[in-house]
Amino acid sequence: MELRQLFKKASELADSGDEAVICTVTDTNGEINREIVGEKVLLADGHAPLATSNYLEVIIRELTQTLDELLGSGEAQLIELKTREAEGIELFYDPVSTEERLVVFGGGHIALPLTKIGTLLDFAVTVVDDREGFANRERFPHADQVFCRDFQEFVENLTVGPGDYFIIVTRGHQYDYELARGLAGKGAGY
Repeated sequence: MELRQLFKKASELADSGDEAVICTVTDTNGEINREIVGEKVLLADGHAPLATSNYLEVIIRELTQTLDELLGSGEAQLIELKTREAEGIELFYDPVSTEERLVVFGGGHIALPLTKIGTLLDFAVTVVDDREGFANRERFPHADQVFCRDFQEFVENLTVGPGDYFIIVTRGHQYDYELARGLAGKGAGY
């Protein structure tokens, strides 16, 4: 299968709400053909696996058995296969999601280009600042949401998932540590 077709199928699965992951071969041991580094496999619950390499198609049964337990973890990670057929293959396991959210804490000068970049990268962009002069639609026309709230209160009431990315750039870094501490361990993508 061509790479373009694999990504098209991944997009279709994400749009339909099906859980899916793309696994990319990042390394192999010396005994396995190094030419498969960079090849990909798309795995989705209830769908036949799709691979960009004939070799990966050969080991796909063991590959899916090994990765089935990771479906639902929502976390991108490096894993090394330890099965009879696929030992020595390292994969980057990357969940496919429909929408990713970028939350920028702080509405200062750094946040202005970050929201534009986030929008260009198809993130749903949210800006949070505790000052009305910095947290408003006029200042952030590219953001999907703008909140003028206390940072800690906002974090305490925030539902976080693997498709959420946080950038903390508060004024003078006054609140950065407390925000990072409040967000740590909540399961965010970044």
